[in-house]
Amino acid sequence: GFFKREGRPSENETLVCRLIDRPIRPLFPKSFKCETQVICTVLAHDMEN
Repeated sequence: GFFKREGRPSENETLVCRLIDRPIRPLFPKSFKCETQVICTVLAHDMEN
């Protein structure tokens, strides 16, 4: 499985995944059962925010 090959995700990675997942999840209807992948791309970073 994933954890054997890749190791556990860091606490920071888990928190970032939750920050992305929680606002998006309610946008899908309860009947939506298809596997879905969300890809995020950082366009800018100012080292402050």
